[in-house]
Amino acid sequence: MMRKLMILLALMGVVVVAGCASNLGGSSYYRGEARVIQRVRLGTLVAVRFVTLSGGQARGQITNGDIGTVVGGVAGGIAGSAIGGGRGAALATVGGVVLGAIAGHAIGHSTGKVPGVQLTVRLDSGRLIAIVQQQGHTSWASGERVQVLYSPDGIVRVQPLN
Repeated sequence: MMRKLMILLALMGVVVVAGCASNLGGSSYYRGEARVIQRVRLGTLVAVRFVTLSGGQARGQITNGDIGTVVGGVAGGIAGSAIGGGRGAALATVGGVVLGAIAGHAIGHSTGKVPGVQLTVRLDSGRLIAIVQQQGHTSWASGERVQVLYSPDGIVRVQPLN
């Protein structure tokens, strides 16, 4: 019974961590962005830098590593409590929580990483901007004409002008 509970908790943790992944590419939209007017600025791509996007969205928000830490700690604590009896079980529980949290954090942190791209664009107005987004399937090249789309909710994305 304890083993089934541990497997169930581990599977729930994987589902929670996987559910935190999102697509942050230039051609991905949230349903609420459909049929909303966006401001468009045209420009020329002057630099492309490949980056890694990690879990979470901004400082202070929950990341996949945070979720993995909690899920791993709970699963490790349950596994540890099944070992031994008396004081030994208490020590095994604490050890299980610590080791499970460390492992869960590492797994959660690694699953939240996706390839990204930092695009530096010189707008036709002369203004220079940089936008980071998920890499997606677009092959970027310096000198390429692009459109920069500004959503009313503050989301900005770069797309090729074609």
